[in-house]
Amino acid sequence: MKDYVEHYLKDNEITDYSKESVFFADIDRYRYRLIEKTSGRIKGRVLDIGCGGGKVFFKEKNKLFSLDISQKNNSSQSIKSEGDALMMPFKNGSFNCLIMSEVLEHLIDFSASLSEAERVLAEGGKLIITVPYRERIKKHLCIHCNKLTPENAHLHSFDIDSLERALKERNFRILKAKLFENRLLFTIHFFSFFRKFPIDFIDYIDIIIGTWYNKYNKLLLVAEKRASGSVGRAHPSQG
Repeated sequence: MKDYVEHYLKDNEITDYSKESVFFADIDRYRYRLIEKTSGRIKGRVLDIGCGGGKVFFKEKNKLFSLDISQKNNSSQSIKSEGDALMMPFKNGSFNCLIMSEVLEHLIDFSASLSEAERVLAEGGKLIITVPYRERIKKHLCIHCNKLTPENAHLHSFDIDSLERALKERNFRILKAKLFENRLLFTIHFFSFFRKFPIDFIDYIDIIIGTWYNKYNKLLLVAEKRASGSVGRAHPSQG
């Protein structure tokens, strides 16, 4: 991953998000609806980091900004910027909410990206993260370089403790940690069959099934940037 910028430039430019399978489109839809529900009413500017096809949705479009190495395939109506999550082209405290959905696992130095997130987030602002949960990263022998290459370009695996620890090293307090996308529901295509149902219903079933089959694909974590000089952290919620 030495030339990761070139890799993701090519990846973004050749990926046609409109041709995503219906199944995975429905999985993505659940994730972004859950993010929208979690974010609540945001006063100020929102930045979608590593936006890809631009699926984050907010009613007040003039408040939504997006960042990616390439914006060629971003179909959203956000205010678009091109740049690296490890060195974002924004001033300190520029945003009131940051979204990093399925991004950290791809970054060589995810720790540096969290430091950048802290820098561009205003005091009291929210950071919303989703990552694969306890993923077993598979590697395949690349036919071009003859080296083991991680599947889906995933470089890191996270659980609640490891992600909380990374954020506690910075000026964040944890507001919420939540597992979602139950593996059983994923297998039986629940998120496709019930995609038109209210997000509260889908989320409720996801939680209920987890009480007896506690295996999940994804982790959502919400943190708040503390005011300078403040101490302590909120108790995370698992629901």
